[in-house]
Amino acid sequence: MIVRELISLVGFKVDKRAMARASKAARQLGSKMQKIGRTMSMALTAPIVGFGISILKIAGDFEASMNRVQVLTSATGEEFKKLRQQARDLGATTAFSAKEAADGMGFLAQSGFEVNEILAAMPSVLNLAGAAGQDLATTADQLSNIMKAFGLESSEAGHASDVLALAASSTNTNVSQMAEALKFAAPDAKALGVSLEQTAAMLGLVGDAGIQASMAGTGLRMALKRLLDPGEKAIAVFEKLNVATHEMGKDGKEKLRNIVDILQDLQDAKASPLDLSRIFGIRASTSMTILMDQGIDKLKELAITLKDFADDIALKQQEARMKGLKGEILALTSAYGELAIAIGDAGLLDDTTKFVKKLTNFTRELAKTNPEVLKLVTNIALFAAGVPIAIWALGSLTSAIGVMMAHPGVLAFAALVTGLVGLGVLAHTLANPTLGQAAGIEPSNVSTSKIPGSDALKVLMGRSLIPGTFLHQASNPSITVNNETTVNLNGGGTSLMAGEVVEGVARAVEAAMDSSLSKLQNDFAGAK
Repeated sequence: MIVRELISLVGFKVDKRAMARASKAARQLGSKMQKIGRTMSMALTAPIVGFGISILKIAGDFEASMNRVQVLTSATGEEFKKLRQQARDLGATTAFSAKEAADGMGFLAQSGFEVNEILAAMPSVLNLAGAAGQDLATTADQLSNIMKAFGLESSEAGHASDVLALAASSTNTNVSQMAEALKFAAPDAKALGVSLEQTAAMLGLVGDAGIQASMAGTGLRMALKRLLDPGEKAIAVFEKLNVATHEMGKDGKEKLRNIVDILQDLQDAKASPLDLSRIFGIRASTSMTILMDQGIDKLKELAITLKDFADDIALKQQEARMKGLKGEILALTSAYGELAIAIGDAGLLDDTTKFVKKLTNFTRELAKTNPEVLKLVTNIALFAAGVPIAIWALGSLTSAIGVMMAHPGVLAFAALVTGLVGLGVLAHTLANPTLGQAAGIEPSNVSTSKIPGSDALKVLMGRSLIPGTFLHQASNPSITVNNETTVNLNGGGTSLMAGEVVEGVARAVEAAMDSSLSKLQNDFAGAK
């Protein structure tokens, strides 16, 4: 009703066709502006920013890992260059990244490997990791621990990798489980003259029966210790079965016989499960029983295979895993990583590092500056962040104007809504002491303000207007419009609930609208 009366008061004659054409053009322009903003963000800005962030992350992570390697190895300039280049080469041509190669170097360094030893061992570590399908750093840690436990040289890293890979693929276990078992059994096996190949063969065959990882390693370790220091019951069994546990060494000193030979003699003597329990103890005898049930000949055969026929097994298994689509994707990822490092080395990483350093210093100094300066910097940042949003919003507004131009009723209603919003904001500002002070209005029991659209809209407000609280006042609140119409917000009392205030303000706005509309009609009639 009000909207139609406002349109009739304007009295303009509207060319509907022209308005329709203008409306369509405005909507099209707004839509194009929105599309331009979205297209620029999605097709240009976002990919460039994403690519740059990806490059910096890959190059930065590799730099951090190599810095750790340098600290652990105390490598000189030339040595560090060799380590860095090898890490990049391995990362560019294998399924692993340069950062993973650097992390593997770090674990070897922690195990006491020197720079030349790391350079010699890394290809073997990578082959074993590829064969096992596990990460490079974990594999480097496992292999270095095993090699140190058995006293192997860095030049033997390739053979050790091949032994572990073949043992894992020949029995019901994997490289990780084998490494976990060797963590417990290797020190005692080395001390008693048991080779890596024999130890891996025993752990693998025990794994066939489901005893794996730490359980297998602990069982073998206990069995070795019982042979080293047998009790009275164990000695009695050995004497009964006529099995010797010690022999004379080349140096003329007595030493413990190899456990594989002892197990062979026990099998030939037809040792019973009870005999094995008395020799090795209840827990360790389980593993020894499994080995004897499978046959000591099988154990010896596997140990010989691991020693003489394991060459390049890890490399072949690693290459087999790289076949097919998954392998090519891994190779592509590695190639992209090398590209990122190359771009970083070309200057991007150094330039970014210098910029970040300057930005850090600036930020530290900025924290010491005047608060007004901080406020200015914050406003500038907010402005920059709001530019894309502003473009989108401007496009939306342009489209909305086009719609309103095609529909005058919508235009008039929009103007009315804008006026009502302005009245609401003003009322809330007058009612809230904090907002009122911020707007330059001193709070008081009676606040008066000129509101466009009426001669004098006087609002008698309280000290607060917050949902869920009371509006306190010293007198009966009311709104007087044009010095004639008075609308009571409340019939009396000293407090109002927020809901009652809203209802009263709504009545006051309606009265103001009616009064202003009546005045407009009179003015329009007088003009005619």
